[in-house]
Amino acid sequence: MRARSIWLGLLLLSVPILCTRPERVPQKKRPDVLLFIVDTLRADHLGCYGYDRGTSPAIDRFAREAGVRFEYVWSQSSWTAPSMVSLFTSHFLASDFKKMPQSVATLPTILRDAGYRTLGFQYNVLLGKDSGFERGFDEYLVEPSAKEILDRFEADSDTPRLFYFHFVDPHDPYAPPKEFDIFPPRPLKPARVEEFRAYLREIAPERSEIDIQRQAKQAAQEMAAEIARYDGDIRTADQKFGDLLTLLEKHERRDETIVVLAADHGETLWEHREARSILTPETRTDLRKVWKGTHNSILCEALLHVPLLIGGPGVPKGLVYSPFAANVDVLPTILELVGLPVPAGIDGASLVPGFRVIEGRGVPKARDLAYATTSVFTAARTGSGQKVVVPWNLERSFSDPAYAIDLIKDPNEKFQLPIESPAAKGLFEAVLAIRRNGLTASSGEEQIDPLTEERMRQLGYLPGR
Repeated sequence: MRARSIWLGLLLLSVPILCTRPERVPQKKRPDVLLFIVDTLRADHLGCYGYDRGTSPAIDRFAREAGVRFEYVWSQSSWTAPSMVSLFTSHFLASDFKKMPQSVATLPTILRDAGYRTLGFQYNVLLGKDSGFERGFDEYLVEPSAKEILDRFEADSDTPRLFYFHFVDPHDPYAPPKEFDIFPPRPLKPARVEEFRAYLREIAPERSEIDIQRQAKQAAQEMAAEIARYDGDIRTADQKFGDLLTLLEKHERRDETIVVLAADHGETLWEHREARSILTPETRTDLRKVWKGTHNSILCEALLHVPLLIGGPGVPKGLVYSPFAANVDVLPTILELVGLPVPAGIDGASLVPGFRVIEGRGVPKARDLAYATTSVFTAARTGSGQKVVVPWNLERSFSDPAYAIDLIKDPNEKFQLPIESPAAKGLFEAVLAIRRNGLTASSGEEQIDPLTEERMRQLGYLPGR
């Protein structure tokens, strides 16, 4: 079970040192960087992306007043480890990763080599010490206390710093603290409940309609309650983000810090069917398994469309960036904003030129193509909204089918199109190419220790024993 951290809010009110201004240090040549990763965060459950619940007041205010909001950013996987490999290295992946590869430069290694002091605060235990994600950090604290965080923030430094936070909320199991467990369940739409009923009639035609109705209704109620708690967990993460911004302001460092809010992936929340190859005879009668509630196997937009907000020196305030982008673009964007060269051979591209074009009332070019991968599928998506999803075991008889989606006409991905269409054929070939040429895990980088394996089972990444 994941640990819930004691957070900063109480300390912001109670620690005496925060009531006075710290002594100012000389202006650094390069700005600090605060990278705030929210685990399992769907973009469309934030107010600044159109959600109508109060899940994200601090994030919304930051988007409105302090930086650039990127409208459509694609994650490179639907679970944490490979997604963060892509974000930290700016590489598309040709295989699933459980650890950070040792052979490639990462954001913290690049910044440390450039003179930054690098500090990591990790709350997702899967990315703890010995996972490879600690590489490049001067300090890497797993589940740190509020005091440990405050001590690092309050320390004077003549060198620029990277502060990397990775918060596990709103990962399942959803369990917001009482003060944020404030959202009542909303009934699922009738069309979704009817999908459940139709499925039950198909797989068990001998069952009575009353029994089918009862099971569908109960599952829908349980799902609605879980979604409400998921939103409460987002509100918890939002409070943490707001507390960190308050710390920056108290220490007069807000205007000299590049602040980046991103997510590793989203959450399905029972909007899409689980991969056929994942289901077992036991789970195919459980509506909460057949319709996936969490993440890690399929590659639907609910999992891949993630938020990205960037603010700080050199970043326009209140700007919306509409063209398609990807999490591999985060690393080169940060490097350009702090005045460092972007490494050759990466798959990402800085988004800074694009928002400069928007400042000048121009229209920047969207990313042509992005990829995402899990151990079950690889997906490719174009800037114009064409998408293909291809299983790894394409030739096996029990495999999930390859399919195409037109996201402009079908944003909810209800109609899978044949992969043989002319538009899909090119994307299908692109998927095969990235599987040949993308970043591949080396020996040992897919191995995990027994404790990590058990934690992955608890979090739903691996089947139970």
